[in-house]
Amino acid sequence: MANTRPLRVLQISQDGHFLFNTDAFVSVLEKVGSRPFVLYSINGRSRDGKSYVLNHFLRFFKRTDENWFSSQLPQEFIWRGGRERVTSGINLWSEPFFETRNGREIGILLMDCQGLFDDQTTPQQNAIIYSLSNLLSSVMIYNLKERIDEPTLQTLHFYSDYTNAIASADDIDGKVDPFPKMIILIRDFPYFHDYEFGYHDDHQCPL
Repeated sequence: MANTRPLRVLQISQDGHFLFNTDAFVSVLEKVGSRPFVLYSINGRSRDGKSYVLNHFLRFFKRTDENWFSSQLPQEFIWRGGRERVTSGINLWSEPFFETRNGREIGILLMDCQGLFDDQTTPQQNAIIYSLSNLLSSVMIYNLKERIDEPTLQTLHFYSDYTNAIASADDIDGKVDPFPKMIILIRDFPYFHDYEFGYHDDHQCPL
């Protein structure tokens, strides 16, 4: 795919206003055409490696053989160490990927979100970034380091209420479910002796 790159679909202006680039977003949807599609987004605290994770997604979807994990990791969603944030606003990968599931071709979109709770973003701006990514996503991956704690759960509850309030304002009949499927990704998990690495849900790993 030539000239593929992340497109800025949401940015925060210097005066604190949000600017949504509808043309950029629609340009990606038009490439999906009439196919069904799923939009994966990644959210979470600032400087916890969300863009790094999405580059693993890119490497998977660009795979040419079964040994894709041994190939070089791209840095298309720019990431680096350090205190200062890299991702600002919300970025959408400029090209959909296509996979065949149950005989149907499905478009897959990838979205990278600015990290929450940095020292440059207000609580209201954090809530808006989270809520907008929530409303746009089919699947939201919430990226965490080491463990799920009570403050994180309280924050997710608050932001979910905020999302619901925004959706309810435009949903007169109450027929729209504003919440995507949520997957909590725990990085650097320290208790692997108790719970093996991999995917767990309430049937596999009682909490």
